Amino acid sequence: MGSANNPSGTGEGNDRAQQVIADPFAGVSHQIVFDSEGTYVQWFKPGAFVDAAPGTYATTGRNQYSNPGYYDLDLAIVKNTPITERVSVQLRADIFNLFNHTNLAPLALVSNAGETGTINSTIGVALGNPGIGPGEPRNVQFSARLNF
Repeated sequence: MGSANNPSGTGEGNDRAQQVIADPFAGVSHQIVFDSEGTYVQWFKPGAFVDAAPGTYATTGRNQYSNPGYYDLDLAIVKNTPITERVSVQLRADIFNLFNHTNLAPLALVSNAGETGTINSTIGVALGNPGIGPGEPRNVQFSARLNF
């Protein structure tokens, strides 16, 4: 977990936050929540990490905790049908994110995630390509192509 500031004073921007709760994931369901604050997933307890004391480094290890996983399965079904000796038609169905798995954005791409412990976007939105990018809902396209 990255630090919001630069407590070490090195200016490198790679300081880690200090873990102050033994298990930041205990009692957190990772379920999608819909309420007056919006739609989000509580990834860890708020307040589980704070900035280290000025002039020091945090004891939290590098890559000690992982981001939400990324799972995606795409499927393409293609059927080529000859019409004549030189002409054929190709029918195609492409399904992206076949199982419609929600792929959450990594904590580093979500503003205020370290303070609130919440993730409020998918990876596609965080990368700037909502709707068609990685991690977005199932998309299906059908096409027909005439080959001659």
